[in-house]
Amino acid sequence: MASVRIRGKAENYEVRWHIGSGQYGSESGFTNRREALRFGQEQEVKARRNKTTRVSERNKTLYEYVRDNWAKTLDVKRQTREDYQRALNTVILPVLGPIKLKDLKRTEIEAWKVGLKKIGPNGKRGLSDSTVNKHSHLLGAIIKMAIDDGYIDKNPMPIRRGKKRVTNKRKIAPYTPNTVTRIADAFPAKWRILIWIMYYTGLRPSEALGLTYDRLDFKAGTITVDRQISRYSDEVFSDTLKTYASYRVIGFPKVLQKLISEHLDRKSTRLNSSHSDRSR
Repeated sequence: MASVRIRGKAENYEVRWHIGSGQYGSESGFTNRREALRFGQEQEVKARRNKTTRVSERNKTLYEYVRDNWAKTLDVKRQTREDYQRALNTVILPVLGPIKLKDLKRTEIEAWKVGLKKIGPNGKRGLSDSTVNKHSHLLGAIIKMAIDDGYIDKNPMPIRRGKKRVTNKRKIAPYTPNTVTRIADAFPAKWRILIWIMYYTGLRPSEALGLTYDRLDFKAGTITVDRQISRYSDEVFSDTLKTYASYRVIGFPKVLQKLISEHLDRKSTRLNSSHSDRSR
C-alpha cells in the first residue's frame, strides 16, 4: 500500500509504493500529500496490471468481464443474485456491455445515467434517482473489481461532489381505517385479513404472507418476524429477510388480535359447515 512522508522542506512530499516481490518504487517533489498518494496508488495499479493481466485480457468488454470474472465471485443470497442479473441484463449491459473496459469513459457512464431517467418515445416513464443510483452502485462495484484486477488504470465512474441536492420530501398521509376497509372489502374474504395485518404492523407483503399462527403471541401482545414467503416454487418460506434489522419482534395491537380471531372463527365455521354437508 502506498505511503507518503515529508522529505526535507515542508512542501516536498515523497510517496513510496509496492511493486511486487519485495520491491518498492518512490517519487518525491509533490506539493501536497493527496497528490503524492494518488500518484503512488496509480503506480501500484499499473504494477498489478503488468504482473497479473495479459495484454489480450485487457481488451475484454464489460460484458466479458462480468461473465468471465465478476459473476464467479458473487457470494450472495439467491434473490440478490437474481436482482443483480436482472439489472445487468436490462439496464447496464445493453448500453455499456459492448465497450472495452480500458475504453470506458466517464462521459459514457454519465450519458447512460441520464438516459435511464429520460421518458421514452412510447411515453414510458424514466427511472427515479434512487433506482439509477442503485444501478450505478452495482456498476461501480464491478468497475472497482476490474481496477483491482488490473483491467482498468483509472476509475471512470463519475465523482460526486458537493452537498446532496435538497428536495422537498413528499408528506405521507396514512390511510384512515375507513379507507383501508374499502380496500380490504375489494378483496376476496380470505385475503382481507392480510390487508389489516399490513396496515396495523407495517409488514412488507412478503413478510405478511410468511406470517403463521405460531409467530403470534396473543398473551404477550407481540409478533415475531423472522421469515417471509418465498418467491420460488421449490420452497414455501425463505429464512432470510431483506436485512439483519428485518428480524424483529413487534407489537400486536388488540384491534388486530380481534380481527385475526374473528377471521379464524369464520374460517373454522366454514370448515365445520363443509364437513357437515359432506357427512349428510
